[in-house]
Amino acid sequence: MSCFRLIIFALFSFCNVNISIKLENESEDDRNQVRSIMNRLRAQEEGKHPSSTYNKIKSLIKQSQDITADSEDLFEGDIILSLPQAQKLISNVEKKRNKRQILVDPSLKWNKTIPFEIVDEDARGLAEDSITVIEGMTCLTFTKRTDEEDYIRFVHISGCFSAVGKVGGGQPISMGNGCSLGAAVHEVLHALGLWHEQARTDRDKFVNILYQNIQENRKDNFIKRESDESDNDGERYDYGSLMHYGPGSFTVGGDTLEAVDKRYQHTIGQRSDISFKDTKLINMRYCKDVCPTPLPCKYGGYTDPNDCSQCRCPDGLAGTLCEDVKESTFPDCGKGEWAATENPKVLWIPDTRDAGDCIYRIRAPEGLHVKLELQEQQFECYTTCSSYVEVKYLNDKSTTGFRMCCDEAKGYNIASQNNEMIVIVHHEQESKRFQTKLVYYHVDKHIPSGIEDHSQEEKAEQSEEEKPGSSGVETENE
Repeated sequence: MSCFRLIIFALFSFCNVNISIKLENESEDDRNQVRSIMNRLRAQEEGKHPSSTYNKIKSLIKQSQDITADSEDLFEGDIILSLPQAQKLISNVEKKRNKRQILVDPSLKWNKTIPFEIVDEDARGLAEDSITVIEGMTCLTFTKRTDEEDYIRFVHISGCFSAVGKVGGGQPISMGNGCSLGAAVHEVLHALGLWHEQARTDRDKFVNILYQNIQENRKDNFIKRESDESDNDGERYDYGSLMHYGPGSFTVGGDTLEAVDKRYQHTIGQRSDISFKDTKLINMRYCKDVCPTPLPCKYGGYTDPNDCSQCRCPDGLAGTLCEDVKESTFPDCGKGEWAATENPKVLWIPDTRDAGDCIYRIRAPEGLHVKLELQEQQFECYTTCSSYVEVKYLNDKSTTGFRMCCDEAKGYNIASQNNEMIVIVHHEQESKRFQTKLVYYHVDKHIPSGIEDHSQEEKAEQSEEEKPGSSGVETENE
């Protein structure tokens, strides 16, 4: 027996534990058909992007170390496919049709009141907290089940997983050991109909899949959805979605997902908070008929289904119609509105260990663009930023901006697509360092990508700067 086969035998004999998962109302024959389809998908994707012998060994080692997520019944790591969903998926893949984020099939949509039961006491805390989050941001309510046939069952099984949409019967959402609140909300959003963000049909414009770093037989977890399987409701791709994979998902080493715009690399994979676009998709799907007269909300906001007299606003914005910059929560941030002129101005956010947000809207005259340089920052660098400077430079201010927390961000020059830019400086309580220096001014040329080669840029001499300790005050340089 070859050394490679011995390694495989040893790993599967002593390390691999497989969890059997099925939906309540499906037969064993249906589940076996789903497994067969998933095996076909794995084989097809592995055939398109074959693993090297080295990666096959690393894949087995990696999977043996992560037995909590090891189940042949889970698609994309945390989704239980129903038989119709699996059949639709394999049909679309095999037909090679041109490859949208919430389920289109109306039969998979819940009513506004969703019955549930908590089966395992160990799942209670996360179940109740995730329900509180969803109810606070949507028109949906969750009620304890009486005799409803279709309902959600919160269970405590190894790992975190859910079905996508209403699939019938008592469908499980697992909140096992290691599930955070963000992961729990992620699973509830699956049950409400959201697929993973990187599975969108247009994802190749925004992320690259690095197949050479993906575990063997896990490449099917990166298949795109068809337009008849899901719907983005016309919303732009959201790197900050709670539904987005992290850079190292299913890796044997190195990133498996790479943002096309590299500045978003440390934004993807966050599990800290539900994004504005996540809740907007749910509200557009379930709550459009709640408010009879929609408000003329600005910046991509929409009428709040929980308060029809108020818009629900993108991060960093506030006011009845989202016309105002949101008030900062961090002490000594200074004012929220700044005017960009032709002379560079410096904005310091001083060293602190407190938690909070400084939020700014920088405006240039109509027809001009705001240009921003991050010249100094002292955040903790993580694969996915927890404390960061977030810059919303796109025309669409409802989309999560790119978040900077690592050294490569220093010297970035960012130009807004229109005459406004939103900057959010976010600091988590546990972060050890926090200091930021921003320089901004206006420019008259439009830069479609928002990216410039700052190494070729002639730097403005700054004879006068505001020093740390006097935060939120701008100074013009001579």
